Amino acid sequence: MQTSLQQLGMVLRLGHIGSSCSYYRFHPDAELREVVVIHENGLHKINVQYCRCGDQVSFHAGGDNGMAQQLWQVGIFPATWTSPKTGATVAVLRQFRLLTVECKVNASSFITYLRRSGAVIREEEFAVRVQPFTLH
Repeated sequence: MQTSLQQLGMVLRLGHIGSSCSYYRFHPDAELREVVVIHENGLHKINVQYCRCGDQVSFHAGGDNGMAQQLWQVGIFPATWTSPKTGATVAVLRQFRLLTVECKVNASSFITYLRRSGAVIREEEFAVRVQPFTLH
């Protein structure tokens, strides 16, 4: 049985290079957001704490308190710029590009590969999460 990073209690703290945002020191019950990260070895559910303090530039950039920009700062390309719930790592995007250019792998085949390579999320949820990965 596989266990997700979320189930193991991993929290990705953004905006302060891994340190806790000062906002959360004074608000210990602050929310965690679930994000599915598409990586080279499959899909991973993780909990994310976005920076909410006023001293971070990323707090003021973009909609939803700069959530998409904060993900991008740590190498996760968000599937949407407003309230992202899915993102792809730079590593998986490079891998997809290389396989596309050198081996003529299409998006559908690459997604099938990811699904078989250790995704810890349910099959029906997988299709919804990778839909933004493919261009129509």
